[in-house]
Amino acid sequence: LADMAKHHVLDKNFYMDMNIPVAGVAHQAGTCRFGNDPATSVLDAHCKAHEVDNL
Repeated sequence: LADMAKHHVLDKNFYMDMNIPVAGVAHQAGTCRFGNDPATSVLDAHCKAHEVDNL
């Protein structure tokens, strides 16, 4: 696993050398469907996951 990571992981975090203002930083966000049916939604009306307790 460590040998495979050499091709995909940077040796250095090059962002640390950059002066990026807070307004230039992006945060990825996604969505999930709300609903009463676990077959067609991830969360219920109370924002609780159907299939994962205490998430």
